[in-house]
Amino acid sequence: MLQIAKLAKKSWQSPVARGISFISAMRYSTKAFSLLRLIIVARLLGNQAPEQLGMFGIALLIIAITEVFTQTGINIILIKSSDKLKKYLDTAWGISIVRGFIISGLIWLLIPWIVNFYRAPGLQVYLHWAAIIPILRGFINPGIISYQQNLQFGRESLLRTSLQLIDGLVGLIFAWILGSALGLIWGVILGVLTEVILSFYLFKPWPSLTRFKFSLIWPLFKETKFVIVNGMVVYLNENLDDILVGRFLGTAGLGYYQTAYKLASAATIEVGSTVRDTLYPIYAKIIDKQNSFKKLESQVQWRQIIFYAVILGPGLLLAKPFIELAFGASWLIITPVLQILLISGALRGLMVAWFPIFILADQVKQNFYNNSLSTIIMIVGIVWLAPRYGLVGAAWAILISVILVLPFLWIAKKRSIKIILEKSGSFPNPQALIIKSINKDIASPTPASN
Repeated sequence: MLQIAKLAKKSWQSPVARGISFISAMRYSTKAFSLLRLIIVARLLGNQAPEQLGMFGIALLIIAITEVFTQTGINIILIKSSDKLKKYLDTAWGISIVRGFIISGLIWLLIPWIVNFYRAPGLQVYLHWAAIIPILRGFINPGIISYQQNLQFGRESLLRTSLQLIDGLVGLIFAWILGSALGLIWGVILGVLTEVILSFYLFKPWPSLTRFKFSLIWPLFKETKFVIVNGMVVYLNENLDDILVGRFLGTAGLGYYQTAYKLASAATIEVGSTVRDTLYPIYAKIIDKQNSFKKLESQVQWRQIIFYAVILGPGLLLAKPFIELAFGASWLIITPVLQILLISGALRGLMVAWFPIFILADQVKQNFYNNSLSTIIMIVGIVWLAPRYGLVGAAWAILISVILVLPFLWIAKKRSIKIILEKSGSFPNPQALIIKSINKDIASPTPASN
C-alpha cells in the first residue's frame, strides 16, 4: 500500500499527470453537467425538444462558423512564450474586438438567408440573440492564456469549469422559465460576459487600444496563416455535417443527430481534445530533449488506444438502454447513430491529439491537407447517404471519412515526429525543472511507437 502511495505521489508531481488530470476533470465535470442539462431540457420541452434543440444548435453553429472563418490563431502563437504575449497583447486585443463586431454584423446580414435555408422561421429570434455573443467574446483579455503558458492547469480548469457551470445553470433556468431552448442562448451570453469580467480581474497587465500597433498585424498573420487555414478546415470537418443534416433532415432531425453526437464525443473526441490541450505546452517545454519527447509521445499514444478499446465495448452494448432511460422511448431512433459515432469519435480522438506534433514540426499544412480530404469525403457521403438512409446514413458518412483519411494522417504524424527529432537541437533551452519532472514520469519502458 505504501509503495502504491509513493507511486501515486511521484506521478502527481509530473506536469503531464497533473495537466491531464485537471483538464480531464474540467472537461468531464462540465460535459456531464451539459449532458444532464440536455436530458432535462429534452424532458422539459417534450415533443418540441428535437426541433428547438436543433434551432439552438444551428444558432451556435452559425456563430462558430463565422468565428472560424475570421479567426486569427493568435492564442496559439502567444502560448509559445511570455515575450510574445507581452509584445502582441494590445494588438491582439484590438484585433479581437474588431473581429467580434465583424462576426456579429455578418450574422445579422445572413439571418434571412439562414432562416430560408433551413426553412425554420422560429430560428430568427435565436440568431438575433446569438449575434451578441461574438461582440462580447471580442473583449476577453488575451492574457487569459497565461494559465496554459505557465502550465497552471489547476487554475485553468477551475476557471473553465466555473464559466461552464454559470452558462449551464443560467441556461437551464431560463429554458424552464421560457419553456424554450432560447433560454440556453441567454445562458451562453451570461457565461461569456462573466469570462470578460474575470479575464480582467484575474490577469494583468491589461491590454489597451492606445498601444495598438498596425505594424504587428502582418507579423502575426505570417506566424498564424497555416494555423488559421487549418482551423477552418478542421471546423468544417467537425461541423459541416450539422449544416447538411439540418438541410436534408430538418431542425428536428438535426436535434436528434446533435444529441447523439454530443453523447458520443463526450466519451471519445473530448479525450483527444484533453490530450491535445494538455500536451501542446508540455511538448513545447521538452522539445529539445529527444528521448523525453519520443517516450512521452509513445506513452500517450498507447494509453489512448487502450482507453478507447476499453470504453467502446460497454458504450456500444449499453447505448439503447441508456437512451431509453435518459431521454425516453421516443429517442431510441438515435441508438444506431450513437453506436456508429462512438466508433468514429474514438478514431477522431486519436487524430485530434496529434495536432501539437504538427504545430511543433511546422507541418500544420499536412494536417490541413488530410482534413481537407476528410471533409470532401464527408460532404459527398452525407449528400449521398442522408437523403436515402436518414440519420444512420449521415453517421456512416462520418465514419467512412475518418477511416479513409486515418492512414494518411498517421504517416504525416510519423514524418513530423522525425522532423522534430532531427531539429531538436535548434529549439530554445527548456526549463530544467520541468524536464526533470517529466523524465521521471516517463522513465518506465513503454511499447515503442516505431
